[in-house]
Amino acid sequence: MTNNYTITNDVETYQPRGLALDSNNPNLMYETEWRFGNGLKQIDLITKNILDYGIVNLATGVTLDNMGNIYTVNNDNKMQKFIPGDPNGYIFANLPSVTRGVCFDNKTDIFYCSSSTSIIQVDINGNQTVYATSDLFSELYGIALDMTTKDIYVASYNNSCVLKIVKDPITGNTTTTKLTDISPNPRGIAFVDGVVYCSTTGNTIYQIIPGKNVGQQTSVISWVTSSLLNEMFDIISAPKDEFNNNVFYVSSNNSPQYIVKIVSNPAINIPTTITVNSVFNKALGDPDFNLNATSNNPNPIIYTSTDNFVATVDDTGLVTIISEGQATIIMSQSEYIDGNITYSSTSTQSEINVSLPVITVAPAFNKIINDSQFNLNATSTSPLLPINYESSDTNVATVDSTTGEITILNLGQTIITLTQTYDNEIVATATTQINIVNEPFGNITAMNFNPINNLLYVCSNNGYPKNFMTIDDNENMSSLNIETTNANIQCISANSNIFVGGAFNGLSGNQKNVNISELQNQNVNYSTIKLSVNSTFVDNIESNQTIGVITTNSGIPFEISKK
Repeated sequence: MTNNYTITNDVETYQPRGLALDSNNPNLMYETEWRFGNGLKQIDLITKNILDYGIVNLATGVTLDNMGNIYTVNNDNKMQKFIPGDPNGYIFANLPSVTRGVCFDNKTDIFYCSSSTSIIQVDINGNQTVYATSDLFSELYGIALDMTTKDIYVASYNNSCVLKIVKDPITGNTTTTKLTDISPNPRGIAFVDGVVYCSTTGNTIYQIIPGKNVGQQTSVISWVTSSLLNEMFDIISAPKDEFNNNVFYVSSNNSPQYIVKIVSNPAINIPTTITVNSVFNKALGDPDFNLNATSNNPNPIIYTSTDNFVATVDDTGLVTIISEGQATIIMSQSEYIDGNITYSSTSTQSEINVSLPVITVAPAFNKIINDSQFNLNATSTSPLLPINYESSDTNVATVDSTTGEITILNLGQTIITLTQTYDNEIVATATTQINIVNEPFGNITAMNFNPINNLLYVCSNNGYPKNFMTIDDNENMSSLNIETTNANIQCISANSNIFVGGAFNGLSGNQKNVNISELQNQNVNYSTIKLSVNSTFVDNIESNQTIGVITTNSGIPFEISKK
């Protein structure tokens, strides 16, 4: 055979669950059946004769020790022992929870049982300890032992994954890692020549090849898919045949129900898969970074850059940015052969796009002459390149060349230029405008308060940009972007105060609170506010924001001018 298999229905039986071969006579198989009564069978694989061997209820896993004694685990938390010639058996150990899988280390006389939430270790005298627990454990089924490394492989049914448990020989602590997700749910586990074989509740058996090196990916192959397989439970390996082919037996609950035999050439061809991001977008000045490519092939990955003037790469996949532009990193691996396992050669690539840095800063800062120092808080897409700051008029404001902190000196305007350099060349630039003015409420032409929205409306002539402003109860100020020279504010709601002067909720300046009825000597009802610029009333602001239209009881406009 070459890279193929044969699959046959070998023994017809009833609801087969656990399978085990007698190591002293591999033509004898022991099988547990999912029923009450005579649930342990002995099967002669040559004659296909089946004997009721022992009484066991709801048994799933089965294994044998070096003396040919048979052990089963079942759903009522028991481990049962059967001695050759005595089919009655007896309770060998009471386990802490439902147990479905069991395997035997014939070098140390230790059993390993997979229960609902833990791996239980039982010695040849029936003494038990908890070997491993993990959040990844949930309804454990099949279990297998690597006799060389003593690593354990187990199927977590509810979590739909195959797990590897490694014990530290010094500390005695165990570490559980997920090898791969398996769908549909995994059940049986066999381990042969470094390969994990996993049966499922569907009709597919998987080959799982764990990585030998740190960071090496696990390879997963859909090994056998057949209509003869359905609702599988256990899978076990048998001695190789006369042609050196691997031999497996699988308990399948297809209809009719069979123990299925699979004969397969041991050669396994695995496509090499390099996993890496296809694109890396970077800015000039970014630090070195690693591609973090991984592969299932144990051979080293060879890295090559197509443009070393843009980016270089070393043998570990560490990329160094040199200049703006684009480079392609090619990653390749040669064929790797490990016994009967062959990984193919392959190559893949990643694009490295290097752009110039971009500095981001607010376009303008409007400040008052007595404001304290403040920072521009500029950022860059290349944060490792320092930003340099320079003021165009140091009589108005100075700037710290490295931190971007502004110190206000005089009224006026200055431009702050921000730059970044790389290899003594400017690669990014930006500017911001600093406007320094007097107190915004020092030269007020009119003010008015609208109790409907709790806003104070203010007009000022002092040069503060676009100075028709609103102020709320929390002293938050905004501008409606209208020039307000010689402006008046017209109308407010009835029986509310008109503020004339320069203060509101603690803002500095003078104020006078006057009731509207005192000014008019009559009761008026103003529902909205309207702005007058040079005696021309304006109904709409930029972006079509309506300030409002005057309404009074008499229809006569009422204006508030500078007092």
